[in-house]
Amino acid sequence: EHRRADGSYYNRNIPQDGLLVWHVDERADNDEERHKQIDLVCADGLFADRGFPGDEPDPVAGRDNLDFWSRDDTYAQAHNGNQGDATDPFDGVRFRRFAWDTNPAFSAHTGFARNLPLGVAVENIQRRGAAMVVDVVRQQLAGHIAGDATWSGSVDLDADAVVEPGATLTIAGDAEVRFARGDARGTGFDPDRSELIIYGDLVLEGAVRFASSAVRPGALDWSGIYLLDGQASDFSQVSVENAHRGLVRFRLPPGQTLWRGVQEIHADLLVPVGAELSIAPGALVIFDRIDRSQRGVSPDLIELVVEGALRIEGEAGNLVRLTTDPGPDNDRLWYGIRLLPGAQVNAAFAQIERAGFGFSGEVDAGAQLRIADSILRENGGNGLRLTLNGVAEVDRTTFTRITGPALRLDGSGKLALRNSTIEGNGQEGILLNNVSLEAIRVAVSNNGLLDPEDPRSGIRAVGGSGQTIEMWESEIERSALHGVDLEAWQGEVELHDSRIAANQRDGLRAAGLERLVFEQVLVERNLRGGAVVAGSPVEIWTSTFTANIDAGLVLGPGSSGAIEMSTFRGGRGLELVGVEQLALRENDFVNASLGLLSDDSAPSLRRNHFTGNAVALRVEGRRVPQEIVGNTFIDNATAIENLSSAVLDAKDNYWGTTDSAAIAAQIEGAVEWTPFLVDGEGEALPADFALYPAYPNPFNAEVALSFAVPRRALGELVLYDMLGRPVRRLLDGELGAGIYSIIWDGRDQAGRLVASGVYFYRFAAAEFVAVRRLALVR
Repeated sequence: EHRRADGSYYNRNIPQDGLLVWHVDERADNDEERHKQIDLVCADGLFADRGFPGDEPDPVAGRDNLDFWSRDDTYAQAHNGNQGDATDPFDGVRFRRFAWDTNPAFSAHTGFARNLPLGVAVENIQRRGAAMVVDVVRQQLAGHIAGDATWSGSVDLDADAVVEPGATLTIAGDAEVRFARGDARGTGFDPDRSELIIYGDLVLEGAVRFASSAVRPGALDWSGIYLLDGQASDFSQVSVENAHRGLVRFRLPPGQTLWRGVQEIHADLLVPVGAELSIAPGALVIFDRIDRSQRGVSPDLIELVVEGALRIEGEAGNLVRLTTDPGPDNDRLWYGIRLLPGAQVNAAFAQIERAGFGFSGEVDAGAQLRIADSILRENGGNGLRLTLNGVAEVDRTTFTRITGPALRLDGSGKLALRNSTIEGNGQEGILLNNVSLEAIRVAVSNNGLLDPEDPRSGIRAVGGSGQTIEMWESEIERSALHGVDLEAWQGEVELHDSRIAANQRDGLRAAGLERLVFEQVLVERNLRGGAVVAGSPVEIWTSTFTANIDAGLVLGPGSSGAIEMSTFRGGRGLELVGVEQLALRENDFVNASLGLLSDDSAPSLRRNHFTGNAVALRVEGRRVPQEIVGNTFIDNATAIENLSSAVLDAKDNYWGTTDSAAIAAQIEGAVEWTPFLVDGEGEALPADFALYPAYPNPFNAEVALSFAVPRRALGELVLYDMLGRPVRRLLDGELGAGIYSIIWDGRDQAGRLVASGVYFYRFAAAEFVAVRRLALVR
C-alpha cells in the first residue's frame, strides 16, 4: 500500500511517505497481538516497537504504528506510545527490498512465530514521480517445491520440505521418505525437527512409508506431515513412523472424513462448509495441550471449529471420548467444539471433558445442534456457551463438575432441554440471557458451589421480553443461592409438575415477569422463602408450599392474578404485600403459624379452607380484602386477626361451629361475622351463585367447569362455539344448593370430537347468568 503523508486528512500525521507492507493471515484472530489477521511489517524490522516514549523494541507492550490518533499526546499516553516513525514505511531509498533473507523477512506464521521463509520477494522498491513501483518475483528456496514434483524410491531429508501454494507433490507407490533427526534450517512449526509442510497439494499413489533415517530410530525423530489447506490426500495405505505429531491437519477436505480408534489433534482444526466429520463408536480423540497453529479465539488452546457438519456417533457402552492429557499438574485443557453460523452438529453418546467450553459459538436459524445421551464434565468455563438465535436440542445428557455456569446461553433463540441432569457445577446450573428454555424432566441440583463468598443459583435468567421459560416434570434443588433467580427476567415463566426444594436461599425469586404459572408445583424446605414474587401476574394452580423457613409464597406490589386449589402447609403460608387484585379460591392453609397475611392488599377470598393454624388470616395496612366469602375456618387458634383500621366483612363463612361464643373467640379486631348456613351433613353452602374459571385452560383432553348454587333452582350449562352456535348441553335441570364441577371431554352433542379453538360456556340458574371462555388445543 502506498501511504502518503499529505493530501489526506487521515494521513496527515504519518511521519513519512512510503510503501506499507501488511502481513495477512485470514484464519488468525485480529484481537491476538502475537498473531493477528492483518499486521504491519515495519521496514526497520522492529515488529513490536514502542515508538513512544522510547524506540526500543517491546515485544510485550509494543503495538503497531501509524494509528490515526498516534500523534495525539493523550492517546499516545493511554496506548503506551505508538506514535510511529519514519522507518516504518519502505521508502524506496534506504529500504528497497523485502524477501526471505531481509530483516524483516518475507515469512509465514508457523504457530508461535513467523518462522517459515516464503519464496516470494518484493525487489527494487523505488519512487517514480508520485508513485511507488516494485518488482514482485519468485525465488527458489532450499527445500521448497514451487512447481509440480514427483518423489519415488528413497528420499532423504535433513530439514523441512515445503510444498508452496499452487504446487503439487506426488509421491509414488512404495516410496520411502526418510527424515534425519533434527532440522538443519531450524524453521517451521517445530524448529528442532523436520517436517513436510503442504500449502499446495499432496498426491499419494500407494503404500508410501514416512520414517526416520536415524541408525537407531526414536519415537520423536521428526515432527510430522502438516496439511494446511484441506488437502484430500489419501492416507489409507500410508505408514507414518517415528514422528512426534504424525499427521496434522488444519482443515478437513470436502466430503466425509471418518475417525476411528485414537486420533491426536495438535492444532485448531476446521470442518469447512462442504465437509463432514464423523467420529465412530469408541473413538478416543486427544487434543494436545498446546495449539501449534496459535490461531483462533484462544491461540493457546486447540479448537475443533465446525462450519460444515459434525457427527459424533457413539453407542451405549461405547462412547466417543474427546479429551486432553491432564498433565502432571492436572491443569491442561483444550478449547472445545466451536460452532460457526450454519454448522450442522449431531452428538450422540459422547463424553466431552477437560475443555474450556464443551460446545460454544453461534446456533443461527440455519444451524443445527443436537446433543443426546452424552456427558460434559470437568470443563473450565461452560458445558454450553452458545449464542442461540435458532433452536438447540439437548436430551438425556449430564453436565457436571463444570467451573462456570454449566449452560450459558445468549441470544434470542430457544433451548429444548429434556431428560437431563445438571449437577455439582461451580456457578449457575443454567444462565439464560434473553434465551427461551423448554425443560422437560430436567434435574438441576447442587450448583453454585465454586466460591462460598459468591454463591450462585440453580437457574438464573436475564432479559427475555417476549421469551418463555417452561419447565415440566423437573427439579431444582440444593442450589448454593436461590433455586430460580428471575429478578432480571422480563418474559413468561411456566412450571408444571415440578419441584423446587432445599435451596440455600429462596426457592424462586421473580420481579416484573410478563406472566408466572405454577401448576402442580411442590415448593418445599427452602432455607428462606419458597417463592418471592413482585410486579407479576400469577396463575397458581394445585401447587403446594410447605416447610420453607420463611413464607411459602410472597406476592409483592404489582402482582395480580389467581391462586386456586393450592396448599400452604406449615410455617408461614402466603404473604400478600401491596397486592391490589388477586383471586384466592379453594386453597388449603394447614397447620401454619400464619396461614395468610394480607398486608395493604385487597384480595378476593372465596371457598378457601383454613385448618389448624395459629393464625388463619391476618389483615393489616390501608387496603383490606375485597371479600371474604364462603371460606371454612376449622380448629384455628385465631381465625381472623384484623390489625387494620377498617371493619372486615366476613359474614358468609363457615366457622366449624354454629356456637357464636366459640366463633367470637376466634376473632380479633373489627370483624363482622355471622354463623354460616350448613346443610344436613354440616357442609358449608355457597352464599351466591357463581361461575368459576375453567381448569385447566387451555386444555387438551378434559376440562372442569365449576359453578356454585346457594339454593335450589333450575339451571343449565351450555357450550357454544365462536359463532354462538350451541355445541354441547352439559346440564339442564333442577339443582340443589352446593358447588358443582362438570367435566367436558371435548365432544359435541353427537359424541364427535370438536376442533381446536376458542369456546364459551354459559351457566344460568334462577336470575343468575354468566359466560366464560376456554381454549381447546389438540
